[in-house]
Amino acid sequence: LGELRPARAEFEAIPALYDPDRDRGLAARCVTDPRASGLSFLALVLWMMGHPEQARRTADEASRHAAGLRHANTTGHVLCHARGERVQLLGDAPAARACAEAVLALAAEHGMPMWRGYGLVLRGWALAAEGRPEDGASLVRQGIAGLDALGTVFHRTHLLGLLADIHARLGDPAAGLRLLEEAYREVARTEVRLFEAELRRLEGELRLL
Repeated sequence: LGELRPARAEFEAIPALYDPDRDRGLAARCVTDPRASGLSFLALVLWMMGHPEQARRTADEASRHAAGLRHANTTGHVLCHARGERVQLLGDAPAARACAEAVLALAAEHGMPMWRGYGLVLRGWALAAEGRPEDGASLVRQGIAGLDALGTVFHRTHLLGLLADIHARLGDPAAGLRLLEEAYREVARTEVRLFEAELRRLEGELRLL
C-alpha cells in the first residue's frame, strides 16, 4: 500500500519474535522463512525511506540468516528482493547482474520458474544498463511473460517500470509511457503502491524525452 512507516515498524518487530531453534521449520510451512523474508522487505523499505546504509546492513543480515537455513525458496527471496531489487534501485548494474546469475542458477538447480522469471528481468535490466538495451528488453519481456504465465503479480508494476526505462534507453519514450499506463492500471486494480513513486519518476524522465 506504500505505507512505509508502519511497514517498517512491523518488519523491525520480527527478529525479536523469532526463536532460531523453535522457528527454523517455519520456512517449509510458510513458503519462506519469516525472519529472512521480513528482513528482505525491510531492506527495501529502508532504502525507499532514504536509509541506504541501513538497507545494506539489513540485506546482509537477511543473507546470513538465509545461508544458515539452506532453504531454496528463502534464498531466492533474499537474492531477488533484499539484494537484486535494492541494487537495481541503486543503479548498480554489475551487482544486479551478479544477483541475477545467482538467482538463475538457483532456479535451474531446483526447478523454480518464478525465481527464473525474476532473474531474467534482473539480468535484462543489467544488460540494458551496461549498453545492450535491445538484448536487455528481450530478457525482461521473457521474464515478465514467464511470471504472467504463473499468475504471479508480485512487484509486477516495478517490472513494467524497468521495461519502460529500457525503452527510454532505446529512444522510444512512447512505448515506455504505454507500459507505465499498464502499470498504473495494475496499481489501481491491486492497490499495490510500493513502487508507485518510482513509476512517477520514470514517467517524468520519459516525458522529458
